[in-house]
Formats: sequence, structure tokens, C-alpha cells
Amino acid sequence: MKFYLLTENTQLYSCQRLKKEAKLLGYHFSTINPRKFVLSSHFLQKKLQETIVIHRSSGIHFDDFDLNLSMSFELKGAKVFNSPLALLKFRDKLQQLILLDSLNIPSVPWLARRGQHKIPFKKYGPHFVYKTQRGSKGIGVHFFQDQKTLAKKMEISDQRYILQPKLTADIELRCFFVDQKKWFLRKNKNAKGTHHYTQDNFTEASIHEQKLISSHSKKIIQRCGYFYGAVDFLVSNDQPYFLELNANPGFESIEKLGIENIAKTLLTKMVNHKN
Repeated sequence: MKFYLLTENTQLYSCQRLKKEAKLLGYHFSTINPRKFVLSSHFLQKKLQETIVIHRSSGIHFDDFDLNLSMSFELKGAKVFNSPLALLKFRDKLQQLILLDSLNIPSVPWLARRGQHKIPFKKYGPHFVYKTQRGSKGIGVHFFQDQKTLAKKMEISDQRYILQPKLTADIELRCFFVDQKKWFLRKNKNAKGTHHYTQDNFTEASIHEQKLISSHSKKIIQRCGYFYGAVDFLVSNDQPYFLELNANPGFESIEKLGIENIAKTLLTKMVNHKN
């Protein structure tokens, strides 16, 4: 069996762990940077057998070339995880929020716009969370209080954005999943008193915390079509609110906590997966 990992950063923990476990299991393993790959008609002519592609590239570059590459591998006979069509469907945050509404899963009230329109801050404010729909090349999440600061940020970032009122979070929880198997984690606050998204700030969720998001997570996993990923929730006054569906979550925290050998689990489940 041959494994190809699509990634832009081979130094990531996930990449190193998958490479190590593949070698221990006796599988060929190599990486491909989709930003540097040349796709051609000649490439499509050669069929692949016993090949698995792990897609760990995001959509922050405002195009879908990485998905075009994964789809090409799929047409050549390779198995691709996650499915390129599933990734395309839920790559944007707005598409995820629309899915959540259809499943009647609570999310923080949201408002999606494009361009510099006047926003009814007084109705939704006073503090806002601003999210570009695809992460905007690392610009990420920011807080705003007025139209002026929003307009300034939009001069340098993706103008398709989502605004949500800032809620006071008691905790943040994550459901990490691989082929319907789930693990629940709690994001702990850092020294500044905020929920920071580093792998070191995770601990295993309590039974009560798991129950808060278990049924919501199950619905999302069944509908999104991802083979593996993570669903993030914010909890305020014991009420969970959906934050994000992550198709390329890190798994360092789960392994370092001794909960599961995720790299080995991913590889073996991919090999044994039947379409």
C-alpha cells in the first residue's frame, strides 16, 4: 500500500507521526505539496492501484487547486480521505452554518455578508467576532466594536465574511472523530484567560462535557461525509453552540494524553475502509 500526504508543511506533528507509523506498518509514505504540484493531462492517464491519498490542505488560498489534485488522484483509482466532494461542500464557514441550521443544532447567531455594507451593530453588538469564510491566509478570527474597524480590516482580507456576537464562553469542547469513532476534548484557558488553540491546552473532557455535545456531534459527523475531522463547540451556561467543522485537525493532544494512537488508527482504518 502506498500513502501520499497532501500538505504544505512537512514539519507538522501530524505529518511526522503519520510518516513514522506508516514505516512501522510497512507502507510506502511520501508527501506532496499541492501548491507546487503541476497537474497535467499526462498525469491523469496513469492508473493507480493500492494507493491512498490523505488530504490535509485547507482552502485559505481562495482557490480549490488542492481539491482538483485530490479529485484527479481519485479518478486514477486512489482512495482519498477526506472525500474531495465533501471537503468542497463544507469548506466555507457559511456552508457549515447552513448545514447546522438544517440539523437544528444551536449556533451563535450569525450574519453573512460580502463587501463593506453597513452592519446593524447596535442590534447585535456591542462586541463582534469577525470571521472570513476561509480563514483568509492566517488572518483568522478578530473582534470588532464598530463599522470603522471592520472596514479597515476588510481592506486587506477576504471580503466574504461572517459576523457573530461575542459570547462569554465557560468552556470550549472538541469532538475528534475517525470513521464514526469519537474522542472528546476540553480546550483549557491559557495564562491570559482565553481559549487558545494550541495542542498543549487540551485535556480529556469529563462525562458531563461529553454528553453536552455528543448528540450534536453525531448528527454533524453523519451528514458532513468526512472520514475524520473535528467538531468544535463553545459552551455558555451549559448550552453548547457550534463553532466549526475542521477537516484537518491536529491530533498531537490526543496522542500525548495517551488516549489513542491516532496516526496508527487513521492509517489502518483507511486501508480497511470499504467505499
